[in-house]
Amino acid sequence: MLYDYFVAVDDATAARLFVDGDTAKRAGYPELVVKGADPVFDLLPIEAALTGRTIAEVEADPHHCPEIKQEGDEEPEVFVVSLADAFRDSLATAGDEALHDAAVAFVARNEGGEVEPIVAFLKELAVLARGAAAEEHRLYCNIVI
Repeated sequence: MLYDYFVAVDDATAARLFVDGDTAKRAGYPELVVKGADPVFDLLPIEAALTGRTIAEVEADPHHCPEIKQEGDEEPEVFVVSLADAFRDSLATAGDEALHDAAVAFVARNEGGEVEPIVAFLKELAVLARGAAAEEHRLYCNIVI
């Protein structure tokens, strides 16, 4: 699966990704396309660490990755979810130490892996979050199965 993180003004604009990707994605912001970084499951320990909430609290939050739009017949092949504004804001203000600690939490939850690639990913995601937060825009992820 591919995960394409991007900035959009709002849910309606992000949903237009399937019709006109250039309009949906906020001009001037890079996209961050990665494998193995599902916002719904993989980023749970990172979101918990950065927001100071438990994983159960993050999962119970109605703003944790609600589905905005999907494409596909019976089983969706592509869909867009929004990331919680609290997560966006925590990413936007996180320093290197906080990002490192969040990466450690990710590795511990997933019982292995290397911290540094996760830190590098989080630094790139934090750049998107800073831009989104500064303009009161939102973070989204387009998931391609």
